[in-house]
Amino acid sequence: MFLFKSFNDSLIYIRKNRFTVIIVLFSYCMGLLIGLFNPVGSGLSGNKIDFSLQNGYGLIANILLNNIKVAVTMILGGLMFLGVLTVVILFLNGLILGSAIYYTYTINPNLIYITLLPQGIIEVPSFLLAGFVGIRLPFEFYKYLIYEKPKLKNNILELLHITFYIFLLIFIAALVESFLVPFILKNMIINIGG
Repeated sequence: MFLFKSFNDSLIYIRKNRFTVIIVLFSYCMGLLIGLFNPVGSGLSGNKIDFSLQNGYGLIANILLNNIKVAVTMILGGLMFLGVLTVVILFLNGLILGSAIYYTYTINPNLIYITLLPQGIIEVPSFLLAGFVGIRLPFEFYKYLIYEKPKLKNNILELLHITFYIFLLIFIAALVESFLVPFILKNMIINIGG
């Protein structure tokens, strides 16, 4: 019950801070659109999938650590650099996803639904929430220094609740990306191949 109440309170807090939401969505979507229409990187090397790296338990540790590093960098970097670093990371994450969608589409459009969508549905919101916290946190401390000292505790508590949900979503996304996506891909290749 606590988590549900906390989740609703967090949603109310996010809705109250629409300007921060707009900054987060604009930063991410600009990167996504640029990545879709002007992809970065060299694409998927050789257009083949390497399943030797798809060991679920080894993969989950790498994915989980990488995504936690990104989320923590967005949150703490936002606090240290007044949200600017967070905006840059959101843009770059959108750029990477847009490029991944582009290159995956050039191989087989159906792969987008199989490889990117399952974990992306969970992972993207976790990064957007981390961006929200990373941009909002310096504002909350600024408000604390200038005025509204009593509100800081409640607002920081809401940001901590949101941070809990960020890490929960990152963990679920890592599970999906490490176990479900490789399983679907292997079965798809087996069914196509024979």
